[in-house]
Amino acid sequence: RCRPKKEAGLMRKRGILALALTLAMLWCGAAPAYAAAAENDCHLSYGYFQKYGDYLYYDYDMCLYRMNLDGSRKTKILNENVAGDSEQFVIENDVVYYVDSESGALCRIGLNGTGKQKLTTQKVGSLSVYDHCVYYVVGVLDGPLYFYDPVTGTNERFAPISGDVSFYRIAGDTIFYSQTPFIESNSPSDWWINADSELESMKMDGTDRRDYGYIRSREYGFLVQDGMLYTVCSQDHTLSACNLDTLESADLANGVYQIFGIAGGSVFASGTGDAMFRVSLANGTKYLAPAMKYSCPNFRIYGPYIYASQTNLGGGFDLSVNTVDGISRFDLNGNLVGRLTASIQNGEPYDG
Repeated sequence: RCRPKKEAGLMRKRGILALALTLAMLWCGAAPAYAAAAENDCHLSYGYFQKYGDYLYYDYDMCLYRMNLDGSRKTKILNENVAGDSEQFVIENDVVYYVDSESGALCRIGLNGTGKQKLTTQKVGSLSVYDHCVYYVVGVLDGPLYFYDPVTGTNERFAPISGDVSFYRIAGDTIFYSQTPFIESNSPSDWWINADSELESMKMDGTDRRDYGYIRSREYGFLVQDGMLYTVCSQDHTLSACNLDTLESADLANGVYQIFGIAGGSVFASGTGDAMFRVSLANGTKYLAPAMKYSCPNFRIYGPYIYASQTNLGGGFDLSVNTVDGISRFDLNGNLVGRLTASIQNGEPYDG
């Protein structure tokens, strides 16, 4: 199972009891020490919309819009295609950081439309914000991890990680990442060659390094929340939970291929069917979420609702047509509350 190698022999006898107690604490609202050590002030660019302040900002018809969280009062903010083909932008301190659709460089522009600036000469990806700095990977697939400091106006390499990374995620004061190379292929049938990757972590100061073994589905193969690490094992598609304080680990469910978020005491996941399902953290029971289609890479939880856009992968894996459902709002059980925006196909409004 996916667990830190340095503690490989300690876990199984007391692991189930300790994990059950931890999950019960989470269910009742208590957070373990690992979660309390640092606030998770990181936000990531995982799609074409995100919450900033009291609004949901989203890229639509090659412009940046905002709306209330209930979908009302849609307002155009910028005549700038901040998401583009990369679907990557973040907002920090009233500034939009995004990947330029033509050059692939990291750019910035104020929410008021001023101060547009190119920040890198290289192509970048995987944007996120941590401690008010913008982190990014140099390159299209794999590359070194850098960060832009808006105070000094400089770009610096994240020194604790030597070599290239294929993905990363910052949670609290810990960075989770993989250095498994991404193999480029132009054939949709070759998706499987990049299905598995080795997951590692360290504190942001480079200490407490851990290796969790291989996980499924790369960045959709793990989640970190409330001091718990949830992983999908690459070999048998088992969803496991690991307490990051005690390093105790236990299995939750089988038949899991991707995991997208945690809400209402459940992990939202997909398997081989056309609909997503949620896995109870209390007992591992699966419940269908039929309102959510197969894949949901744009999955966010704001207050009592899930906001998501969904791909058309469940309809035959037609990767030649980039159809993305408009932003929808769901309750914490995955039931559809309402559609907030129309669908988009290849960057244009779509009526399907």
